[in-house]
Amino acid sequence: MIDLAERLWGVRATALAPADLLYIDEQGRRITVGHFAEQAEVWCRDLACAGVGPGELVVCAAQTSPNWLAALAGLWTLGAVPIIGRSSTPRSILDSTARRVGASHVLTVTATGFAADAVDRTGPRPELGTGPGRLLFGQMTSGSSGEPKLVGHNRSGVAAFATSVSVLYQATPDSRILTSADISFGYGFGNTVLIPMLTGAAGVLWSDPAKIEALMATIERESVTIAALSPRVWAGIARRLRTTDGAGPLRTIASAVSAGEPLSDELRGRLEEHLPLPMIDGYGATEVLHIVAARRSAAAGFTPLTGSTLGTATVAADTVLTITGPMVSRLYLHAGPDDLLTLTGDTFVTGDAVRVDDDRLTIVGRADFLINRGGILFSPVELETMAREILGVESVAAHVEVRGARAAKLVLGVADRDSTQTPVQLGKQLRRGLVDAARHHLVPDIVAPLAALPLTDTGKLDRRAAAGMLARRVGSTVRWRDLSAAPGPAIVLLPCAGASADFYRDVAATASCAVSAIEFDLTAVADIDELVDTIGAYLLAETAPGDRIIGHSLGATILAAVAAHRPDAVLDRMTIAFCPPPLDPTTEEFAALTLETDRMLALRFAGQPSALARARRRVETDLSAAGAWLDRLGKHLATFRADVEVSVGDDPLNRGAEPITMCHNHIRIPTGGHYLLLTDPKQALDRITARTPTPDIEEIA
Repeated sequence: MIDLAERLWGVRATALAPADLLYIDEQGRRITVGHFAEQAEVWCRDLACAGVGPGELVVCAAQTSPNWLAALAGLWTLGAVPIIGRSSTPRSILDSTARRVGASHVLTVTATGFAADAVDRTGPRPELGTGPGRLLFGQMTSGSSGEPKLVGHNRSGVAAFATSVSVLYQATPDSRILTSADISFGYGFGNTVLIPMLTGAAGVLWSDPAKIEALMATIERESVTIAALSPRVWAGIARRLRTTDGAGPLRTIASAVSAGEPLSDELRGRLEEHLPLPMIDGYGATEVLHIVAARRSAAAGFTPLTGSTLGTATVAADTVLTITGPMVSRLYLHAGPDDLLTLTGDTFVTGDAVRVDDDRLTIVGRADFLINRGGILFSPVELETMAREILGVESVAAHVEVRGARAAKLVLGVADRDSTQTPVQLGKQLRRGLVDAARHHLVPDIVAPLAALPLTDTGKLDRRAAAGMLARRVGSTVRWRDLSAAPGPAIVLLPCAGASADFYRDVAATASCAVSAIEFDLTAVADIDELVDTIGAYLLAETAPGDRIIGHSLGATILAAVAAHRPDAVLDRMTIAFCPPPLDPTTEEFAALTLETDRMLALRFAGQPSALARARRRVETDLSAAGAWLDRLGKHLATFRADVEVSVGDDPLNRGAEPITMCHNHIRIPTGGHYLLLTDPKQALDRITARTPTPDIEEIA
């Protein structure tokens, strides 16, 4: 028999036979206890050969994979202490963190090997303690309450976890547990590492909380009995169970656990229609290792687990939650003086606002995310829950500073890929519903459609990223506009004027990829460099390598300027320019262009006189304002390197132009072209997506 917990951490737990199942990876492969113990021994020898010694701290860029789990077990077998951080953390941060805490190495693991890079540390090797106080591992906090910190956990905390988790989860060697949280976070680490090795439950590995359909299929295929997911992931499952009778894919689940964010009573009720037992709404933090309090009904409030005590404290005029008990970490591995107020002794001041009703504690939400509207303080979760109740849509609320507004605006971002309505229609319908159903302070000033909600590696809503996305969509000078929410690589348009993006809206609805636009109002731009920098920041935040960025008309000159001043914003992106020579606003050609634009706008907005008037004014003012900037912007065009050159036929200034053509890696020369894609934007978009040159210029490509 093998007691993995005693072997790795000195904590007595469930002894298992070597043939018992311990993990099922994402390809369905089975990993037994005996095989895992053998792999830990191999890692122990390999890490020792790489210079890692007993008692050393090792910073790990960890992720949920069998290789990493075995590597962590190898470090413990060696007597080292893993400091577990996110795999996406930049290497410079990992190195500086390692030096700061006195670590000896930074460990990275791939499918084919590993690298244990020695650290040129400036301080002495840290003291690890002995007995129950011995440091076993460290974890990097998520940063949801400020800058990420490094939390140390000792043997007594793991022992307390072992006594409480079996009661909460009802985990046994016959259980199968799946979690949506990555092991670099406390909740994911507890579910994926501690619970299987302490109880013998088989961990079903999963690393992508956004893939709801595949996750549900895995739950059903592997007969998962414990599902530990965030409310956002549970909400995605609930939406796909709308048409399911009975438990469906959840029929094997005996313990359904939600943690990471507040679980609304509405979502709980919808899920419990498909579950045999009430859901467990768990509360915890990285500083307290795992869940330390739970509720099992809408009215029960939070009940602390064995050994934990919940209390309140007043911090910055907010009533916040405090937790005392053996699972609370006793130290940050590196902390400033202010952190001593958050974590001292065995008490953790969480920063989560609470309400005390009849001696029951109700968690309202994170104090730093609460919104003050007209003197009423509320959690954005309240508004998001109402959006789900009214239309069954997923949303995120934030207070956003809008340039030109005297006060921050309450903005509700809406994302629903399952809806048959366009994002714009969905947003309008939702706001009407909230006006009728919500208290006045919960009615948003703006409803902004989003392609998708940003999630952390744990499956939690990334509120800071969401606030940034919403700010980019409602800014008065520059805004990001999602025209479609299709999955896959994105196309981003920099049009001439705000109205010109409407030409692509119908096209975007049929595109096989996401289509967005960056719209800018030149009449409100005081500094062209600020405009270029803002657009570059948008591209960095919203696009990924492989995405296509298209500038046409004035947008081509802006894109050239972005490439010159913010090359990091277009690095590894495919840049495409529809590029005319700069036009003098006093010339006949400019006048002809304006007339042609007006004609196309009339076709686009036929039967909508007010919309036509707004669009016409926007285009005219933007084109007029452009005259002041063309000299400065146009100078970048001669050296701008675009990946694809496209010219469109039926140019209003050149009726004899050739049909659409492309060539790759062509040095941009600003001759010919047009200002707006007026004739067949779908054809142009399809050709750009295909990335295939026309036969007559194939040799050039």
